[in-house]
Amino acid sequence: MQNVPPPPAVQSYSASTGPAFATPFASQHFWLTFLLSLLSQSISTMVVFSTSALGFGRMGENRELKFALEKFWRNDIAATDLLAVAHQVEESAWSMQVDAGIDRITVGDYCLYDNVATWAESLGIIPKRFASLEPGTERMFSMCRGIDGAEALSKYS
Repeated sequence: MQNVPPPPAVQSYSASTGPAFATPFASQHFWLTFLLSLLSQSISTMVVFSTSALGFGRMGENRELKFALEKFWRNDIAATDLLAVAHQVEESAWSMQVDAGIDRITVGDYCLYDNVATWAESLGIIPKRFASLEPGTERMFSMCRGIDGAEALSKYS
């Protein structure tokens, strides 16, 4: 550590006893100046926190997406109807977070059914038994649920 000369109000400085001041007023001035400098530093480096909600529920307030998925798998609705429900649920989740005062809203993390299958489909990491299927939602659901001749994905396959 370098030898730094004491401030003008301090006559000498000892590590064990601290500063020795020329006058009582100099002591008060020194500490006041010191505390004000600390305060101004802490104000200028104040930490500002922001909020986020990772892992916000994706099924909807009344499980709308769950019911739409079941209808889709029974062939009661088309893929466009399923995606419309999914978009409505996602936008509702965003609005709910904004209304709650959340600062950082996550986007791009939404999936219809299974996160791993969604990423596998997005990145093109498809097991051979599903490679012949057309890319998209149907193949992703097939990987999750299985089809004739191709067992569903599991942690063992």
